[in-house]
Amino acid sequence: MENVEEGKQRIDWDDLLTMSEQFRVMLNTIEKDEEFYAGLHKLMHQLDHRYELLFILLFAQWDFEEIAGVYPDILDIALDGDVTGIPLARAVICRHCGYPGVKETTASLAGEYSSTKDSWVYRRMAELLTNSYDPDLMGRLMESCGQSDDPDLLEIYDEYHHMATPAD
Repeated sequence: MENVEEGKQRIDWDDLLTMSEQFRVMLNTIEKDEEFYAGLHKLMHQLDHRYELLFILLFAQWDFEEIAGVYPDILDIALDGDVTGIPLARAVICRHCGYPGVKETTASLAGEYSSTKDSWVYRRMAELLTNSYDPDLMGRLMESCGQSDDPDLLEIYDEYHHMATPAD
């Protein structure tokens, strides 16, 4: 990269793409042992590094089983995190939504969140389920919203019920 003015560089897109590919290869050749998972879990709980970790998890082509240990933390950020982390966490979840176990894990964890009856969490869950295409879980969420007396939950029902499969 050539210097443009002091402290700034002009980008060489070919170099950037090469570095990106090298980074991707490195991520996919990491040995995933106990030390790896301990580090993953530790970084997820360090606020200074959790967004970088979410970016890496989005960028890496790891199976759900490889990130399952921190999936509850990712879902927590997607549902009740600050607005900076929500889009990254959602993207990681949606990237893995086709893997076996994701739907069941999301449904199990969503049940814990839905007991709070917090409209912020319900709205984030409805948004997430819209993006991850889970009409069955959306149906259960909408049933809960539709039976509520809370005007905020009824508003969520009005906005999202058409995307749901009716709950059993």
